[in-house]
Amino acid sequence: MQTQAPGIVDLADEPASGRKLDGRDDPFTEPFGRQCLLARRVVERGVRHSLLVHGWENGVYSWDHHKQIREWLPPRAQEVDLPTAGLIQDLKSRGVLDQTLLVFTT
Repeated sequence: MQTQAPGIVDLADEPASGRKLDGRDDPFTEPFGRQCLLARRVVERGVRHSLLVHGWENGVYSWDHHKQIREWLPPRAQEVDLPTAGLIQDLKSRGVLDQTLLVFTT
């Protein structure tokens, strides 16, 4: 993995059309969109498991909401909706979705 990592994280060869597909063209969705793209790239190179983590700082930017759900939950969902849909579409267009298990949990 050490020798493969530079080629995986260098996104220069990704087509510009992908930026809109996975949300990397929007600062709101870009962080998770980048994770989705990197997950697809490592899977393409034979990595069998990839974990994406959205959110940090419990109760502020994470999914761990115990209050103010009407305020905090919609922005979190918006941050992951487009990138997740883009990842699924990307995997399908590459013919690997039928061989991929996606688990989304909060």
